[in-house]
Amino acid sequence: MMESLAATVWVFAALLVVTGVLKIVRPTEVERALRSVDVPAAHGSGRVLGAAEVVVGVAVFLIDGPLPAVALTLLYLGFGVFVVVALRSGGVVRSCGCVGKADTPPNPLHVILNVLGVVSGGAAVSVGSVIWESGPVLESAVAIAMIGIAIWLAYSIVALPISWKA
Repeated sequence: MMESLAATVWVFAALLVVTGVLKIVRPTEVERALRSVDVPAAHGSGRVLGAAEVVVGVAVFLIDGPLPAVALTLLYLGFGVFVVVALRSGGVVRSCGCVGKADTPPNPLHVILNVLGVVSGGAAVSVGSVIWESGPVLESAVAIAMIGIAIWLAYSIVALPISWKA
């Protein structure tokens, strides 16, 4: 049980690193998305958010204890609230800013992904630690490959330019 929880948290942590780097490289879309729902976003705030995501994602892998899982949970909770507000207000049309692309409007799949991040992080908080513990080389390689596939699938869900208003 602990291994599956840890792997789930690692996927969400690694996804934070990927999307954080994308926000650092292309912060404009997230800043525009925040402003579209009346959240003040100064120039550079997209990079700050992206850096926070990277720090939290890396911390999950390197720091023992519940604090990284708490931070992960809070980030996904914030993202979920933002996407729900964006969907309800109709403010964000072109992009939610999640992946730094102009054609990634918020959609219900974003909400589901964020809820799963909150649940996963919350469960990890109760466990207290999900620090990476490598086992035999083949087992670790398989785990890393599966985590990579899960990250790609999660990224694909977020990056799909789907219009849900049809």
